[in-house]
Amino acid sequence: MLSKAAKKVSQSQRSAFFALLRTHDFLVPTSAHASDQKELAKRVAEDVAEEADALIARYRPALPVACERAPVHLQMASLALGAQRTLLREADKEAFGWTGGEQLRARSVVAGALGVVAAPDGSTPYGAPVMWLPNRMAHTFSWNKAATLERMVDNFQADLGLAFELEQIEPAPSRRMVRCLYTDFFRAEGEPLLIPVFRALHEATFKGVPSFSFETSDEGPDCTFWFK
Repeated sequence: MLSKAAKKVSQSQRSAFFALLRTHDFLVPTSAHASDQKELAKRVAEDVAEEADALIARYRPALPVACERAPVHLQMASLALGAQRTLLREADKEAFGWTGGEQLRARSVVAGALGVVAAPDGSTPYGAPVMWLPNRMAHTFSWNKAATLERMVDNFQADLGLAFELEQIEPAPSRRMVRCLYTDFFRAEGEPLLIPVFRALHEATFKGVPSFSFETSDEGPDCTFWFK
């Protein structure tokens, strides 16, 4: 059972996702099959919610019992996958006349709802730099930069919760992510195309920290957060 605070976070996350999901950027009816864009967006949102809820019901029993952050992360991944699949199903309909490249275009719209830029050309997604200035200022004006970095990393780990696992590596406070709910979820669903979108969210957390660099791998550890 989620606490009231966790439920509020979950509800806010869902509302924000649908508010930012620009269905009309992907599903543009041909002139011969013009339709009401508001009605289309409403139908797509309902289908996305239904698919996401089914995914949540399927995977929630496997989440760490004592972790309130895990259901929030699962919902975000489920909304993204539900949106990707729903948009692609709609694109198959005659009214939209898509001829190719739908998966990357759909991913671009889904990523946008998460605050990530994922160009339809397949280039590496990157997160909106909303943390760049706060991170740079916190680092620049800190009397103890090492302690500040440790605190930032600890806060990140706490926000992730128990469905993720980070191991300490040198130089401190570098971390290697050896278990990631997002990656495990998308691989289990056979949808690896969305993994880079969520890795971009991880990377964006520390943007602006002068010593920070980010490394990903499709073999072994999921990604590494370097502070050198």
